[in-house]
Amino acid sequence: MQVNSCKNLRCENFGVPASNSRNDPNYRVSGSAKPVLSNQRSKKIQRPSTRVIICKKCKQSVSLKNNQAIVETGRSLLWHPDNLCCPNHDCTNHINALSVSDHPKQYLKKGKTDTGNQRWGCKECGKRFVITRNEQHPSRGPYSHLYIPTINHVLNSNKIKRIMEVLDIHPQVIYDNIEKAYKACVRFNRQREAKLKHIGEKQKKNFLCTDRQTYMINWRRRFDRRNIAIRSTATADCSSSYIFPVHTTYDPHADREIIHKVSHQRGDQDFTSALRRYSQYWLDDDYNLQEHGKKFPSTLLSDVDP
Repeated sequence: MQVNSCKNLRCENFGVPASNSRNDPNYRVSGSAKPVLSNQRSKKIQRPSTRVIICKKCKQSVSLKNNQAIVETGRSLLWHPDNLCCPNHDCTNHINALSVSDHPKQYLKKGKTDTGNQRWGCKECGKRFVITRNEQHPSRGPYSHLYIPTINHVLNSNKIKRIMEVLDIHPQVIYDNIEKAYKACVRFNRQREAKLKHIGEKQKKNFLCTDRQTYMINWRRRFDRRNIAIRSTATADCSSSYIFPVHTTYDPHADREIIHKVSHQRGDQDFTSALRRYSQYWLDDDYNLQEHGKKFPSTLLSDVDP
């Protein structure tokens, strides 16, 4: 995938992908590879804060995007509670997100564990892993009769403490019921949207409407009082009014410690985001540079092997 191209509709290079070469006949690269503080109060900075490509035809510039980060972001949006693949990050099945449910020929069954969970073996790298499924149905268990009332309270925006008082249950039971309801919604949505591909082939044109929202999240710990802005994108079909899933700029399956450790080992904090391994994620140095105007030692630097 190559998303870096000219965006000018009237230009001859519109949609023509850029090549990863200095001798590209259509584009030239400009800007510093080092991150620069983009603060309006600082007037001493004269060089651009992002790396761009400039079209040689229309002279318009486009911010450089990391193709690998875009592919990984698209794969993270396809997450499914049953869509698990090989956990080895260097395996082609993991890189291409070939799940056990969609590509069973890429894996072998290796028996079951003592608890009854299926054990799988990857044909590419030989890695063995276990898919842990919560086999307890919401209609079973000591608090099964409170599953639907719990979800109704959540949908009516009741607080967790209030739900605990009304239903007389432990907060972990509430969180488990929310998790079960979320996975059920994801499975139901996947079954419905699997038919959209065949429906879209019959229609020549599909008109979509897209909107963006920003959610402000309070700090998680009182020692780290950073308000987090999570942006979301919602899309609807204009003809049928069908609402597609709302995608947010948050990946709950990413490992923050591994991302920081690999980034500092590679020295990515000293380069602009387009040239990093995980350019779709913010590092602690990015936040400190944006908020305070200078770098502070990251708390994860001590975990990096010399």
